[in-house]
Amino acid sequence: MTTLSIGGQVWCIGLAVLGTILVSVLKSQLVTSFMAQGLPSAQAHYEASLVSQQSGGSRQGAASAIPHFVQLDFADATRTVLFVMAAVMGLACLVALSGLRRTSAGPVADPA
Repeated sequence: MTTLSIGGQVWCIGLAVLGTILVSVLKSQLVTSFMAQGLPSAQAHYEASLVSQQSGGSRQGAASAIPHFVQLDFADATRTVLFVMAAVMGLACLVALSGLRRTSAGPVADPA
């Protein structure tokens, strides 16, 4: 069993949070899209749950087999995740700028 450093643990938690945001936004978008396609609410929620939790790496076929509205919903969910990542990076930058002290390096003495 390996141990993770604090940075590794934070990275794992961050990845889990971003994945959760992606799936939640995707499911919400899919419900709206399925209802716009004419499905009843209960069926739209069921279909959105199925689609939002699928992984696409194991299937053969072209991306053109995926309905266009599903592609758009995935793109919208990805955009949301990217905005969250940008906000977190901006916050980290502000914390670093305000929390780090600037030190002035004095003259360097020759060791001779």
